[in-house]
Amino acid sequence: MTDNPPPTPPALPALPSRGRTYAFLAGSVATLLAVAVAIPLALGDRPDTGAGSGDSLAVGGPAGSGAPDASFAPGAPLSGALPTSPGSTGPGGTAVDAGTGGAPGSVGSGSTGGGNGTTSGAVGGAGGGGTGPGAQKRTASDQGITATTLTIGAFLVDLGGASDVGATAPGYDIEDQQRFIKAFADDTNARGGIGGRQVQIKYRKVDIIDQQTMRDACTTFGQTDRVFAVIQILGVYGDPILKCAVDQKLPFIANDGAVSSYYSAARGYVITTQPSTLRTLLNMEHELNRLGEYRGKKVGVLYEDGYLEPDSKAVVNALKKRGITPVEGVTSSSDIALALRQIPVIAQDFCSKGVDYVLLLVNELYADQFHSNAERFNGCRPSYAVSDFDFQMNGDAFLDGQNPSFFNRLIAVSSGRVGEGRVGKPEPAVDAGCRKGYETQTKSKLDRNAAGSQYFNALAMCGLFSVIKQGFEKAGTNPTRDSFVSAIGRLGTINNPGYGASSFTRTRYDAPQVVRISRGFLDCKCWKPQTDFFAANFR
Repeated sequence: MTDNPPPTPPALPALPSRGRTYAFLAGSVATLLAVAVAIPLALGDRPDTGAGSGDSLAVGGPAGSGAPDASFAPGAPLSGALPTSPGSTGPGGTAVDAGTGGAPGSVGSGSTGGGNGTTSGAVGGAGGGGTGPGAQKRTASDQGITATTLTIGAFLVDLGGASDVGATAPGYDIEDQQRFIKAFADDTNARGGIGGRQVQIKYRKVDIIDQQTMRDACTTFGQTDRVFAVIQILGVYGDPILKCAVDQKLPFIANDGAVSSYYSAARGYVITTQPSTLRTLLNMEHELNRLGEYRGKKVGVLYEDGYLEPDSKAVVNALKKRGITPVEGVTSSSDIALALRQIPVIAQDFCSKGVDYVLLLVNELYADQFHSNAERFNGCRPSYAVSDFDFQMNGDAFLDGQNPSFFNRLIAVSSGRVGEGRVGKPEPAVDAGCRKGYETQTKSKLDRNAAGSQYFNALAMCGLFSVIKQGFEKAGTNPTRDSFVSAIGRLGTINNPGYGASSFTRTRYDAPQVVRISRGFLDCKCWKPQTDFFAANFR
């Protein structure tokens, strides 16, 4: 599919530049998230939909009009609350559910797997079969499955050596991560489990800057713990994903998108509730162009090397096709200490060449370091654009410590719901169900508008359990890993907590199909949506 944009909408209103202060943000555990990306090769007879050089994408066919809701176009100034109707256009001009439907608090698919279960609360009802007259008896149909239990592996990501180079992550320590996982495992079990089986969790701790610990964990999950699948919301990146999904043949179910080549290599065993890196970055570039953000600007692109570089270069190629030759800055994707030496040099180069608009295709720590270094050059105050490339980049915690100049026309292109409460959007039923499930299990409250990322981290973990439940129960009474992965590809539209309209197909295992424009505001150091969701150009 080629990028064929509709007429360019008006630009977002400009924000004045702010005075300079310095309040250093030391990064987050998303430090090296290798978020990601792209175009799965489906199971069996499914066609190879891998991306080529970045000139075109096979991500599910033409994007239809790709147009936003005419009543609230990208670029229109925000006045009051966003529209409460979905107002999105999908493939071929058909309506796309904005993700607010479903029974109150529902995420699961109800009576899947041959049962009569109903969905309620965080991750739906028991569903499944095997209880009525003539029902198939539950068996130990694959590793990690018995007649009564389902065992899942969960990564606990330790900052480890990252703290030695200044990376900190309040709220993301091992105990916090385990609390999120346990809360939704307990809530799932309280509602009957998954496919009539109680969920058991095997935990493995890994170091965010030591990928070998991640590879070793995958081996242990597959050969010692004998789990059915593995989950993670942040921090596992690069080839350890394939170590789990390909070498150990463990469905790798994550919030962060993966690079495009991983989906095809894993043949459906990489499943993400965020878009792939490639779709994320190309949709970002496409929308910035439609908003007229490049007009009259010297554009710079900061990105990471290694396994992330091919997807990032697709953005560079897209800009060149528009007649823009961006200044490129490339930093290390795997060596934080090296990257922190490279970034000041790149910032000086961008500033000396007059770059005044920067696409940040990097993780949160690198983005913060770039801005802090650019500020040291007199008069160097570029505008910035970000995306879902780093799960935490579109969260408020990232903005909390940023200098005022960072908010000079700060734009995000995202599939997420961050900031909806601030513009009068009601909490979607699926999100409310996740929140209530977490609150019930932890005896604590979550505030969707509070500073930090606790609310959306809870939604992300809830979404992973929801995906497992829906795929497992659609695969029948006694699933195998192969039948589970195949079932995910047959789910179609799903409720995806924290995100807009989402679906899985036989050729696409990264869920969101819509985007929206958000803007960062200095007065609250927070994100506020500027548009409703509309169909993504690359999907």
